[in-house]
Amino acid sequence: MGIVILLLGLFFVAVQTETVQTWLAQRLTAYLSTELQTKVTIERVSIHFVRSVVLEKLYVEDQQGDTLIYADSFEVNISNMSTKNRMLNIDKVVLKNGDFNLNRYSKEEHDNLHFLTEYFSSGNTTTTPTSPWNIKLKSLELANIHFSRRIEDDTALVYGVDFSNLDIRNITGNFSNYTMINDSMFIDIDHLSFSDQSGFNVFEFASQAKISNNEIRLKNLVIRTDHSNLNGDLTFNFDSLADFDEFTHNIRWAVSFRRSNVSFSDIAFFAPELKGMDRTVQVDGSFKGTVNRFKGKNVTLSWGENSFFRGNVSMFGLPSWDDTYMDILADEVRTDKKDIEWIPLPPFDSNTHVEVPDNLANLGTVKFSGKFTGFASDFVAYGNFKTDIGSISSDLNLKNTAKSSAYKGHISANAFNVGMITAIKDLGRVTFSADVKGTGLKLKD
Repeated sequence: MGIVILLLGLFFVAVQTETVQTWLAQRLTAYLSTELQTKVTIERVSIHFVRSVVLEKLYVEDQQGDTLIYADSFEVNISNMSTKNRMLNIDKVVLKNGDFNLNRYSKEEHDNLHFLTEYFSSGNTTTTPTSPWNIKLKSLELANIHFSRRIEDDTALVYGVDFSNLDIRNITGNFSNYTMINDSMFIDIDHLSFSDQSGFNVFEFASQAKISNNEIRLKNLVIRTDHSNLNGDLTFNFDSLADFDEFTHNIRWAVSFRRSNVSFSDIAFFAPELKGMDRTVQVDGSFKGTVNRFKGKNVTLSWGENSFFRGNVSMFGLPSWDDTYMDILADEVRTDKKDIEWIPLPPFDSNTHVEVPDNLANLGTVKFSGKFTGFASDFVAYGNFKTDIGSISSDLNLKNTAKSSAYKGHISANAFNVGMITAIKDLGRVTFSADVKGTGLKLKD
């Protein structure tokens, strides 16, 4: 009996050494390589029963011989474990200098990870189901991780973030308070940063996140990019991850902005039709819909040097500006000639913008309350304008083409200095109410 105890003691001491642990892990990886019909290797293992596990140079190939998973260092610190209660509390997971390549090869039905998930999820289905393990993760740290996703049968985008051909590098960040409820994962994200091959860079990403099969919910979201500074709450709803390939039409989103700077050059990475629209607006308010069909309530926008909008917005047809129908209820708008000409025109990479006749600069700062409905080239403006040279109330239909502008409807003016607009010195301030029709600034009977 004493010899048995001695042998058990020696065995226990032996398995505490890194040399033996590494040897055992390498025997396990050799077995897995045979079972999975692929290559699995670990260069070094350090296990402190039952508190921590460190794997160095972990490597897993997919069944086509390409890298599936690699990590210089994979460390797991366990705070509590009970096989009887099927409970595992993980204090911290640290993953350093890693690669994860999620590919779907040509004519394949599944991603290259499928064989691995199938192997570990398979079992004898005739046995009585057991209760699932309750796993809690307190903290996950990523340092210099590379993630790629490639679907070979899909056509690569010419510009922007391509969800079928992702290549994201330098992923670094902290994840904490991980829990699973049914099919939903809850986790807090902090100090996350990464760079996509498209040129889209995130320097800071933080949120309390919920992720499920058909929803991504980001509460108290903070995003810092090259050109944007976002604060608010954001939710994406979708039927499957494949919907992200048609982000403009298929991804349903709801967002509440709080004192955020939004750059259209960043949005263009997800809606390439906006490429070249390098303008930034300051925004507060709530929006809901899809990129091509959305509504905004209690919206506040600031742009240029002096311009401001407060009201509700509905837009249908983006990113094709010419086909976009607008329904805008403006509680208050303030702008001037310079800030109107700050607005670019499509195609946005052509460096063209709205042009305002020079004599309209005499209007100074224009304030408006009312409603706009229609398209950029054909809309109705109903409301009240206050300018530096008088006030106007309008119910006008305006049609704009590349060559001319035409209008018709009803306007009334109160002490409006017509001479400052028409460059007719003998005309001064007038008060009138009339039906009008004309092109440019020339009135017709």
